[in-house]
Amino acid sequence: LHSCAIVNGAAKCWGFNGSGQLGNGSNNDSPTPVQVTGLTSGVTGITAGANHSCATGGTGVLCWGDPSKATIGSAHVAGASVDAVLGGSNVPVEVEGLPGPASEISAGIGFACAISNDTAWCWGNNAKGQLGNGTYTSSDSATEVLNLGADVTRVTAGDAYACAVAGGKAYCWGDNTYGQLGDGTTTSSNVPVAVLGKGTDMALIAAGGNHTASLTETGQASGWGDNESGQLGDGTTQSSTTPVDVQGLAPTPTPTPTFTATATATATPTETATPTATATPPATATATPTGTVTPTATVTPTATPAHTIRLMPVFKQASVAGR
Repeated sequence: LHSCAIVNGAAKCWGFNGSGQLGNGSNNDSPTPVQVTGLTSGVTGITAGANHSCATGGTGVLCWGDPSKATIGSAHVAGASVDAVLGGSNVPVEVEGLPGPASEISAGIGFACAISNDTAWCWGNNAKGQLGNGTYTSSDSATEVLNLGADVTRVTAGDAYACAVAGGKAYCWGDNTYGQLGDGTTTSSNVPVAVLGKGTDMALIAAGGNHTASLTETGQASGWGDNESGQLGDGTTQSSTTPVDVQGLAPTPTPTPTFTATATATATPTETATPTATATPPATATATPTGTVTPTATVTPTATPAHTIRLMPVFKQASVAGR
């Protein structure tokens, strides 16, 4: 019920503010963007959860809103009482436990996750194992997601589950009631499980309420999980525990050039046949040829000549007069 954005490096939020999720020091709703207290520059990422918000920038992550210490993270706010921090905050507080600055952040319902030093970290509510740390114990500080290694490039939080891309592969953890983990089951998991049917070319991943969408490097979009309203885009309303391709968004194949070879053959006769036959009669006979020599061979080239063409003349019989 609220939204946030980065405007020229500053964080601004608007909408419902019953839990202080606008971060401007009040709990009054606002139909227009308001400045988040203290975040006037240097903000590099921002996310809006159910009743809280978080932002990245500087040396760490700051969150505000949601009356739950487990949601906003344990923090120390100058001038704020301990009760105010433990009961939520309508101004940003810093999340503890991260190893360094965060490159990406995503908020779900009562929890959030971030990428820091190429590893995934989550904090907050953990009733469904959505923190991915092998327990079901909620945490008021960031805990590392297990088994992903130090090659995490994307992280996203849904209602009570989360997903990440690590080493080009897709992984999910937490609630799996609708098959939103994509592992072929509806069994929840407090550690990451690999999404079935996906290779090592995953580029993007996004968690919705209870369904997930992904995009490969080649542009293939897929979805899995809850599909009651057709949110998987496969032309049905049947939920799926494994990825199904989104219809109508198949990548356009790159045309393959085709080549046509056309050979032009020219035949040029290199030999000319000229009949020179002379008939010599015996004794004093004089031979007078009366026939006409007519070559009857015709050269019709049909391809590139591979041999020498020879013309064979045909002679008519000459008559011999006198003896």
